[in-house]
Amino acid sequence: MKVLNRKQMQDIDRETIEKLKIPSLVLMENAGLAVVEVIHNNFMDYARRGVLVICGSGNNGGDGMVVARHLFLRNIPVKVFIASKISKLKNDALTQYNILKNLKVPVFYIEDSEDEEKEEENFIQRLIIEIGFNSLVVDALVGIGIKSDVGKFYDRIIQNINKFAINVISVDVPSGLDVDTGKFFATEPVRANCTVTFAYPKLGFFLYPSYLYVGKLIVANISIPYSIRKDNPNINVILPFEVADSIQYFPSNYYKNRLGSVLIIGGSYKYTGAPVLASRAAFYSNSGMVYLMVDKNIYNIISSKTNEEIVEYYDKNNFEDLLNLYYSKVQVILFGNGIE
Repeated sequence: MKVLNRKQMQDIDRETIEKLKIPSLVLMENAGLAVVEVIHNNFMDYARRGVLVICGSGNNGGDGMVVARHLFLRNIPVKVFIASKISKLKNDALTQYNILKNLKVPVFYIEDSEDEEKEEENFIQRLIIEIGFNSLVVDALVGIGIKSDVGKFYDRIIQNINKFAINVISVDVPSGLDVDTGKFFATEPVRANCTVTFAYPKLGFFLYPSYLYVGKLIVANISIPYSIRKDNPNINVILPFEVADSIQYFPSNYYKNRLGSVLIIGGSYKYTGAPVLASRAAFYSNSGMVYLMVDKNIYNIISSKTNEEIVEYYDKNNFEDLLNLYYSKVQVILFGNGIE
């Protein structure tokens, strides 16, 4: 599967909007619906007990507001917390807020006040209470565009999500995680049970320790055409089903001499496990015959660790003869595992 960094994903978004004239509002709607579908298929038992959607002021927050609207229209109890003053919402996010307002979806936000710190503290305290009352939290605080620390206020929100939330779905990316490097833009990123990312997985999801915060990763199609997507990424991640598809399975009447042979030359007195592990890997990959050539001094040790392999020992007198013998028998030679 192709993997993108921040700039590649932003370029694809931009080209979709500018070249194909698919409005950003349509992409936002599709993104929110994709998250709703994941909730419907995987988290409905929790959603029926209450969903809390925590939004930032940008497009990621707009995605979250779409999620809230569709849950509300499906009679799922939902509340929205916008970690911003309404005056700071712009473009698509402001449009989504106005729709929620017209539908009378419960929305809480930072009130305009000269004492901003007090309003932020009130917001945090109310948020903590609501996290406890709701079984599912949707994290739509910050998206892939963030390139620096989230700041003290957002960091407190993230840490309280991690401390009190039972189940968390992150929209596109766990808030506070850098999608390029996997570094943290908060004390810790949101620790998601599930991340619904859009179009492609992002590079940072597969790096340590950030992958510990992603949870189950679901890649959702938000109608970005393949003509836009196909040539951009140059990084791939190999998924389990892709490995399984590449393994050839054989009829039950096949026997080992028809499945290919491997010769493994390796091991030393200090590293007896290396050739044994290599031989097991060969069997797991459907090799029929596996031959081990090991130093005479460790022959007994290796033999005691193997079951199906044919083990030969070599010394300085017979190494070349053995190698010539097996060279004509096998299709693959692996040399060097554990040799000092």
